[in-house]
Amino acid sequence: MIADNDPKPASRQAPPAPLVRAAAIRIAVLAGLLIWALWPEMRAIANSLFDGQNPLSIALPLAILILFLLRRQVLRQSVAAGSSAGVLVVFVGLIWYSVCVWPFDYGFLRLLAVPVLLGGCILAAAGGRALKHSLPLLLMLAFALPVGPRIYAALIIRPETATLKVARAAFDALPGVNVSLKGSDLVYSHGQSNGVIALGESYRGMALLGSYTLIGGFVVFARIRPLWQIVLAGLAAGPIVLLANFIRLLTWGFATIYGGYGPTSELPRDIAAAVSMLSAFFMFAIWCLVLSQLVVEADESPDMPETAEVADV
Repeated sequence: MIADNDPKPASRQAPPAPLVRAAAIRIAVLAGLLIWALWPEMRAIANSLFDGQNPLSIALPLAILILFLLRRQVLRQSVAAGSSAGVLVVFVGLIWYSVCVWPFDYGFLRLLAVPVLLGGCILAAAGGRALKHSLPLLLMLAFALPVGPRIYAALIIRPETATLKVARAAFDALPGVNVSLKGSDLVYSHGQSNGVIALGESYRGMALLGSYTLIGGFVVFARIRPLWQIVLAGLAAGPIVLLANFIRLLTWGFATIYGGYGPTSELPRDIAAAVSMLSAFFMFAIWCLVLSQLVVEADESPDMPETAEVADV
C-alpha cells in the first residue's frame, strides 16, 4: 500500500473537471495499448475466468464493478497530474514481462506483470493518490490470474490434506458414522448406507478458496480503511478462508450422510458452496466490524490528538 499523510480525500478540494477527464482519457488510452500489447495474456486471463468452471467467473467482475462504484467519488477526488514515476513502473513492468517470456518462460509471473503495468498506467496518468485508492481494484484483478499446476499443488495440497483430516475426525465422532480418508475423498458408512464425500472435487473445491479470499477482499475494501486495519484483516484472511472451506466440507457431509444423496448428486455440493461463502462473508464482516470499533475507541481516546491522520486505502 502507498502511505499518504495528506488530508483524507473527503477534506481535499475536488480537482477541476478538465483534469479528471484528461486523466480518464490517458488511463483509457494507456490501458488500451497495454491490452493490445499483452493480448495473449489478456486472453488467457479471460479464458480462465469465464471457462464455466471457475467460481469467480461471475463474482469477480461484479466485485470489481461494485468496488469501483463505491470508490468513484474518492477516486475522482484523488486525481492529480500524472507522475513520472509511473513511466518508471511501466518500464520495469515491461522488463519483467519480457524476461518472463525470454529467456525464462514463467507463465504466472508473466501474468503478474499485467496488474503492475496497469498500476503504472494509473500512476503516470493520475498520480500517486489515485493509484493508492485503485490498489484494491488491481488486487481483485489479481484473483483472475490462473496459476499453473505446480504452483497450485504447492499452495493447495497441504491445506487440503489438513482440512480433510479435520473433517474426517469431525464426521467420525458422529454416532453411528464411520469415515476414512482415501486420497482427496472421504468414504463413509452410516447404518446400511455407504458413500463418498467430495468425490473428485479436490480442484473445484479448493478453487473456492479464491472465492472466499475475494469475498474477504471485497468486505475489507468496501470502505476506506486505515492501513493497520487492512494488515490485521490480511492476517486473519488465512484462518477465515480455511474455516470457510471446513464449513463447506462439514455442510456437504451432513447433507450427504443424513440426506441420503448419492455421490453424484449436485445438491449437497451446491448447498455446501453457498453456506461456506455466506460463512466467509459474515466472518470477514464481523472481523472488520471489530476492527472498526477499535478505531472508534482510538479516535475517542483523550490521549490521541484530534488532528492525527492515518494512511488509508
